Amino acid sequence: MPDSLALSILLLAFFASITFNGFFRNIARKYNTLIDIPDKSRKFHFSPTPLTGGLGIFFSIILCVTILIAFTDTNYSVDFSNKGFLKSVDFNKGTVSKNFEVDNQDYELSLNRSLDENEISVKIESDEKSNTIEIIALSENKFKVVLPNNDEKIYLMDSGNVIELSNSDEKVDTFRPKSIDKINIDYFSFSLFICCFLIMIFMIFDDFFNISPIYRLIFQFLIAGFMIMM
Repeated sequence: MPDSLALSILLLAFFASITFNGFFRNIARKYNTLIDIPDKSRKFHFSPTPLTGGLGIFFSIILCVTILIAFTDTNYSVDFSNKGFLKSVDFNKGTVSKNFEVDNQDYELSLNRSLDENEISVKIESDEKSNTIEIIALSENKFKVVLPNNDEKIYLMDSGNVIELSNSDEKVDTFRPKSIDKINIDYFSFSLFICCFLIMIFMIFDDFFNISPIYRLIFQFLIAGFMIMM
């Protein structure tokens, strides 16, 4: 991602966090809720202080992601396949989007997996045209490709290189696709968002009801385990 875009997102997140925190602080003061009042056992602040920093940060992240998707041409990679304990659910066998650059030409690939995952239908789109090809796995790293004109080619994947093979398995050509993904949306980012959301909800309950430290520790243990499982 370009440095200018990264800096813009950082500044937007910073000021959005301040703005959202001010908004939630005013609500907390108006309705006298989510206020930390120092006493003999809780001395986190010297004066009554709204506990809204986490909410401000969370909603500023949501805003930045929304703006990033709506108003920039940032490319994305979306893939929830073959990872985590949810790898067998149906949505893992759906569409995966990828962006690649070959010979200075940008391509957007939409991959549709079959239920047995031995065959993939690939829609390749560029500024000039759109085509669909079929990819059939012959082995772990060897594939047969059926082109739009029904020609068949055999390719071998080796250390990130794509090797075209002849019918006698002799090497015909080799190229290396250059990925231009700028944001990867996968199980890690999805799991991180879900776990952060659960932590925020739990800590809001803690601010309301002053949950015992032992229960907070147990929750942190469980949420860390949940993150590892996902």
